[in-house]
Amino acid sequence: MMKATKYYKVSYDKKVGGKGTMVVKAMSENEALRNAYNNCFTGSNFRDPVEVEKQDTFSELHPNGRCGRNRAN
Repeated sequence: MMKATKYYKVSYDKKVGGKGTMVVKAMSENEALRNAYNNCFTGSNFRDPVEVEKQDTFSELHPNGRCGRNRAN
């Protein structure tokens, strides 16, 4: 049986300066941090995952679906 996917808002530091947030899908807080790291190519210091209601995720907001460290380019 598969667990229900949850949505987490994760804070991170932007490469250009300042703080950013993104929403990722995950089953736990630890997985949310890993997913955020893999989705954001220029971010660092991912922290403070907070469970939120369903929202558009970071990868859904990028139309080509090729954002992040796992992108194929």
